[in-house]
Amino acid sequence: MLRTKIIFAASALVLVVTLFNLPKIVVENDQSDLAASDPAENSEGARNSDEEANSHTPSIPSDVIDQIVNLRELVKNSVDDKKSAIFADSLAELFSRYQRLDSAAQYSELAASFFPNIKTWEKAGESYYKAYSLTANREKQKVFAEKAKEFFEKVLELEPERYDLEAKVAMTLVTTSAPMQGIMRLREILEKDPDNETAIFNLGTLSMQSGQYDKAVDRFKKLTALDPQNSQALFYLGISYFNMGDKTRAKEQFQKVKKLDNDPAVLATVDSYLKEID
Repeated sequence: MLRTKIIFAASALVLVVTLFNLPKIVVENDQSDLAASDPAENSEGARNSDEEANSHTPSIPSDVIDQIVNLRELVKNSVDDKKSAIFADSLAELFSRYQRLDSAAQYSELAASFFPNIKTWEKAGESYYKAYSLTANREKQKVFAEKAKEFFEKVLELEPERYDLEAKVAMTLVTTSAPMQGIMRLREILEKDPDNETAIFNLGTLSMQSGQYDKAVDRFKKLTALDPQNSQALFYLGISYFNMGDKTRAKEQFQKVKKLDNDPAVLATVDSYLKEID
């Protein structure tokens, strides 16, 4: 699987959040991968997607392209909504596997339209949330965030205590013109559920973004107390200590990450910090 070279800047939230969602990618599908208003249209366009897609994404093998074309035809021609949902969901899985995240989200949404329930709404929300988290395009980010929020809120109407999803909704608000609404909502979640890991993590990354590394340390220490094997939290805790000038504690966290995570890209980034410390 292709990977791009990691260039990590701790002050940039998008890089902080995406590091553990490797391979590093940018959500920029070629139009041939997308269907402007109907994801089931333009089926032949996928035949060129492995040549035309963004260079940061893995190529789609020819046999998988054939599967995509076939599934698109099945979606278009099926008169059974349940089967259409299955075909659309299969397309979403294939596009997600090859990092065409906006196409994956569109087909997850299509599956939910054929077979609407908590499971399909949540899956569509997660697909859009992943695309929102990883895109470098601000306009697309807004669209994906709104879509993720829409589907998560459908689930929350029926399962109001899904604080993990509520925390993700809160994060989508951070990118709006009123980011404090999202931050306040995250804090409200922790008042109701003090150990909510999603809310703690999101507040920690926001603290890093704003350079409040002391607050970030508090958040990530809480996460590691809840789950000592959480290599993601340990990594961000190490970066927070590093930026506070506490290189001894930073080194300790990075060494823990090396014992828990075997991803070459993550380890390379950890090693780059350790070299600076030593």
